[in-house]
Amino acid sequence: MLLCFQAYADILIDNANIGVIIPEVRKPYKIIFDDINKGVVDALSKTPKLFYINANTKRSDIHTWVIESQINSVITLGQASTKLMQDIPWQVNIVSGALLTMPTQSKFNQGVALTPNPKDLFYTLKMLKKKIKRVAVVYNPDKYQWLIDLAKSQVSAYGIELLAYKATNIKESVKIHTRLLSNDDNESLALWLLQDRSTVDNKVVLPFLLEKAWQKSMVIFSSSLGHVKKGALFCMYPNNRAHGRQLGTLLIDNIRGRNTPSTRLTPTHEALTAINARTAEHLGNKLSNSDLKDFDVVFPMPN
Repeated sequence: MLLCFQAYADILIDNANIGVIIPEVRKPYKIIFDDINKGVVDALSKTPKLFYINANTKRSDIHTWVIESQINSVITLGQASTKLMQDIPWQVNIVSGALLTMPTQSKFNQGVALTPNPKDLFYTLKMLKKKIKRVAVVYNPDKYQWLIDLAKSQVSAYGIELLAYKATNIKESVKIHTRLLSNDDNESLALWLLQDRSTVDNKVVLPFLLEKAWQKSMVIFSSSLGHVKKGALFCMYPNNRAHGRQLGTLLIDNIRGRNTPSTRLTPTHEALTAINARTAEHLGNKLSNSDLKDFDVVFPMPN
């Protein structure tokens, strides 16, 4: 019976007409989407049909493509692609990827965010700074409530208390961060920065936080590679090809009927890690060349 079900499931995959909707962008961003698509191909063991969108693409263009190509399963990459696939009047299996946060569309089904899994961040944090007992994060609930809920379910396994503060704009974020930075217990408290310009912008908030944290020898870690380049201790960021494989696997599971559609995002798996060696040294982490080889990117980069 199990063999018959597996054979039937394999037939479903073989007969599925799968498409991938990709934003048409220039280098270096084009490389990101190309690598994600390669990962999708890895997972599917077949080449999907591609549809590239731009600012002039209309929802009707997507609908026409779906009909003419007889597409019954789609992977959308990015917010624009996901939005264009909404309200399609046919039954199409949709999985979304290359997202930073939860789409606002009411019919969003399942997807994989570019955001790393919080448990991976907490593990790396404890490896680098064992004395950390509390992690504070300021987040926009409209975008990241799903991630904070996940983090709360994971954090106790690492002996950490998560302090989550809601903010919907820069003014609220600065007020909360200023209060957090006034804390005298610098060794046990760390700040977690999300990749969200509504709470941490690169021109005002990020430089302010990094400067104050440096002065107080407080740990800041992040979900953004750019934050580490500017001085945060470490971050985790997507392995684009692995992200594509995760999307392809999720789509296969959906086609086989293994998943029940939900309005939840899944964080990206197999994330890469970057560290700022200068910040690490300032915080008392003397990392050898052998230690640094465990990281995928080390800042400052050699000239």
